[in-house]
Amino acid sequence: MNHDPSEWLYGKSYDYELHFTLGDIEPKRYRLAVAIVDTSTDNSPAITIATQLPKTADGWTLLTSVKIQK
Repeated sequence: MNHDPSEWLYGKSYDYELHFTLGDIEPKRYRLAVAIVDTSTDNSPAITIATQLPKTADGWTLLTSVKIQK
């Protein structure tokens, strides 16, 4: 997904969908987090998301946990 936040308009909502397939990963619980990243700095979080959800030490917003089962 390649969307430029500088093109966003004040007061307008934007919806984005991301579809992905997980490869062969270990069955366990994982944390799902999101960020608006700077693609020029190895995709590190660049814009703080305005939410009261917890954040990781490096700035990713934690959404939920997911349990992968086989």
